[in-house]
Order: sequence, then C-alpha cells, then structure tokens
Amino acid sequence: MRASNKHPSMLIDIAGASLLAAWLFALLSMTVLRDDSVADEIRSLKRSIAETSRSLAVAQSQLDRSRDQLHSNRELLRERGKLPDTAPVDEYFQFLSGIADRHELSILSQIPIGDRTYPGLRERRFAYTISGSLPRIVAFFRDVESSSYWADIGYLTIHPSRVTGSTGAAASEAQLTICLFSAKSAGTDDGDEG
Repeated sequence: MRASNKHPSMLIDIAGASLLAAWLFALLSMTVLRDDSVADEIRSLKRSIAETSRSLAVAQSQLDRSRDQLHSNRELLRERGKLPDTAPVDEYFQFLSGIADRHELSILSQIPIGDRTYPGLRERRFAYTISGSLPRIVAFFRDVESSSYWADIGYLTIHPSRVTGSTGAAASEAQLTICLFSAKSAGTDDGDEG
C-alpha cells in the first residue's frame, strides 16, 4: 500500500512541479516580453523626442527670421507712411511731369494758389492744367492716385474734347487742384513755408 500511496503523491508532486514550472515560465516570459515591449516603447519615445526637438529648432529658427522681418517691415512702414516735415514740391512736380510725358500729355499750367493749415498739418495747393486724350488723362490720374506721395487731387474739371493744331487730334483739358501735405509742428508760424 505504501508503494501505491507513494505513486499518487509523486504524481501530485510532478503535477505541482509542472504547474510551478509553467507558472514560472509564464511569469518569466511575461517579464522578459514585457521588458522588450517597454524597451521598444522607450526607444520609440526617444525617437519621437529627438524628432520633436529638431522640429522645434526649425520652428524657432523660422520664428526668429519672422521676428526680424517684422521688425524690418515696421521700420520701413514707419518711414514710408510718415508725413514729411516739408512738402517735396519740386520733387513732386518732377514726378507729375514724368507721368505726363509717359502718357503723352501737355502741361499747360502749374500755379501756387495758397496754403491751408490745420492742427499738425499743412496743405500746399496748386492749380494744375493738363491737356490730351481723355483715356491718357484717366491713366495719368490713376498713376497720381497710386503714388506714395502725401498728395491729393482736391478739385477736378475736365473740359470736353476740342480739335487742336494742324493734326486735328481731339484733346480734352483737365483742370485740377493738387494738394501736397506736410507736418506742421505746434511751434511753427503759418507763414514760414512759402
């Protein structure tokens, strides 16, 4: 009896040992496999961090360039948009003369008609008369209005076409008031800019 009692006990011991070995193998496999997946995840995170760091460096560089460009543009805008201290009369009328030549117009007169002053602003006014075909006069006005000068057309009259000269070409005549603006400081006298 003793031999038969030993046999089932041995089977129980073998089954227990097998179960313990299977459990240890499963635990070891989970630990080893888990360590591999954790290691893979860590490597993946390190790659992601490195890529993000490179992207951040590129973005920072682009931001720095954009800030430099913004600073340059602000300076340029400040200078371009600034109302001049003195109206550039000679320069402006040379500009108008160039436009008139380009559009094949004749300048008939350019006469100063007085200044107006407002708080912080001086307006110099000139009567200006040009002659030529109506489409060319319109193109002239388009160029005048799109210029960067602080100037405006304050009054405009266009007389109908009339035949001129021996060529018999029809010409319109445009009379306008050119207004040139400049800054007027609080301490300046109204008569100091003539």
